[in-house]
Amino acid sequence: MEKSINERLKAVREYLNLTQRAFSKGICMEQSSYARIEQGKIRVTDRVIELTCLNYKINKSYLKDGKGKMLAGNPPDAKLEQLKQIFNDLNSPFQELLINQAREILKVQQKQDS
Repeated sequence: MEKSINERLKAVREYLNLTQRAFSKGICMEQSSYARIEQGKIRVTDRVIELTCLNYKINKSYLKDGKGKMLAGNPPDAKLEQLKQIFNDLNSPFQELLINQAREILKVQQKQDS
């Protein structure tokens, strides 16, 4: 039996290895509302489809109709998506701290590599 659009949306989220909270934030939606979509309790809107396809590089035909491959173009890097979500959840001072820490880690790595 073919998956519903709600099930395909959940499959996309799981493929990207994102929590409902992180995924829903990426499509500008409250986590509780998104959870109800995955449960099939509320309808998937055109806005959710558009934002999912745009922000997560998902093939619209796959999401809407179950046709074609899940991904449109190059697959997103799951680790990068997770890092983006964490970064976006931080307040500005903590974002700066994370950037500075990443620079220091890169310096250590470069020293080890040389």
